[in-house]
Amino acid sequence: MKLSVSALNKAVVAIAVMVIISAGLTETDATAQNQQQGQQQPKDAATMAAEVADYLQGMLSLDDRQVFLVDSTLQFNYAHMMEELEAVRRKGASGTELYELVSDKWSEANDTTFVKFFSDEQWKKYMRTPYGKQKKARDKRLAKKAVRK
Repeated sequence: MKLSVSALNKAVVAIAVMVIISAGLTETDATAQNQQQGQQQPKDAATMAAEVADYLQGMLSLDDRQVFLVDSTLQFNYAHMMEELEAVRRKGASGTELYELVSDKWSEANDTTFVKFFSDEQWKKYMRTPYGKQKKARDKRLAKKAVRK
């Protein structure tokens, strides 16, 4: 499935907002609300990490060690990103800019780690995935901000 960079960015922000909103509900309230609306519970960091690791394993032909490293990196970073997004929500942030900054920070941490153990060929393939396209968009946004300053 191919996604445009802007659609991917919107999806990331939407997911971040959904995670934050759902984190503000009590478990009972969230379960009741989701059952009424026929929705699934939001995924936790470990589930999201496993899904992305599986996707990348298939796309990049990762070996078992690399899959373990991807999964471990994502579990750690997703959990911390969710905590930071929740802190932003608690502070009453209303725009998407702060959420985007937090998401960018942790996505960049993922990419910085991945480049260390992906081969050159795997990194080139990674940059053609939706995650690589996110990185390109993130780099472009940061370049624009640097020019404005």
